[in-house]
Amino acid sequence: MSILIKLVPSKYSIYLITNYAIWVAVTLLTPFVIADFQQISWNRLQEPMIGGGILYLGAVSTAGAFILWNKGIQMMDCATSGLFFFFQLLVGTFLGWLILHEPLTIWFWIGSLFIFASVLLITLKRK
Repeated sequence: MSILIKLVPSKYSIYLITNYAIWVAVTLLTPFVIADFQQISWNRLQEPMIGGGILYLGAVSTAGAFILWNKGIQMMDCATSGLFFFFQLLVGTFLGWLILHEPLTIWFWIGSLFIFASVLLITLKRK
C-alpha cells in the first residue's frame, strides 16, 4: 500500500486517497465480521467511555495516523520512509507507558537501540 501511494499523482488530496482506502477496507472486511455482529452488545456502545474509545481508535489512531503516514510517503522516497515504520513501535510503547502506565522492560530499550542504530547506519551510509 505504501509503495502504491507513490504512484498516485500528487494532484489528488491525501484526504481523498485515505477516504477511498478506508471505504475499500470497510467494504472488503465487513463480510468477514458480519457473523460476529450478533455478539455485540449495542447498548454498551452507547456508554461514553466505550463509544468514545471506539471513536478515538477509528478517527485518531487509525484515520489520523493513516493520513500522516500517506502524506509522509508522498513527501519522501519509499526507502527513506520505510526507516520510519519502526518508530511506530517505539511511539506506541512510549504512549502505553505514559498513558496506561505499562512497564518498559529491558527488551524495549534493547529493541530501541537496534532501531536507532539501524536508522543511523543507513543514514550515514547514504551520505
